[in-house]
Amino acid sequence: MPPIMEVTPTPFDPKVGLLRIDEFKSILSKKEEEANHNAGNPQFKKRKQSGSKSNSAEDVFLRQLKAAKNISSTCRWILDQVEMQRISNTRNDWFEKSHFTTNCVTQREINWLEAHSTVEQVLNEYVVAYAQAPKWEPFPRAVLSPEDLEKMAIEQAKCLKELEETKKLQSFLVRFGDNATADQHLVGYGNNASNV
Repeated sequence: MPPIMEVTPTPFDPKVGLLRIDEFKSILSKKEEEANHNAGNPQFKKRKQSGSKSNSAEDVFLRQLKAAKNISSTCRWILDQVEMQRISNTRNDWFEKSHFTTNCVTQREINWLEAHSTVEQVLNEYVVAYAQAPKWEPFPRAVLSPEDLEKMAIEQAKCLKELEETKKLQSFLVRFGDNATADQHLVGYGNNASNV
């Protein structure tokens, strides 16, 4: 079984990506231009390579930037539809029965759409959520039952006991003098003194 850090996403701070958003926007637009240019030409189709998925912080931020761009453009599109009166604004905060006969949005939805109409707004929300999130752990203790916590404590105590025993046995597996530094003198007694 691989170590847990090899199967989890690469940790990074999204605030760094937000500070470099202009750089990432230009990289993303170049990639989209290449994809549009190569879309009609069958010889440029890329084959999917297994295991070649990059997980660097920059690649993760580029994927998030692309998703944020999709969210913000969809929000702007809906707001444009409301402005052109293809979708009506109910001016109420909640839907009523009559609102389902036509395409309608509530005032709460309009407020949400306006709050997510730019890429920066979407990413800012993500940065705030990241800053307020609890520290990641493989088994969050807050959601574990007392029985599970007790089982974990017992297993941890067993592991620590085995580790102590292993350290004691290690002294039998290491030759005399292997742990000595250059300025230490070794003296051996008994039958094996000639080996020292």
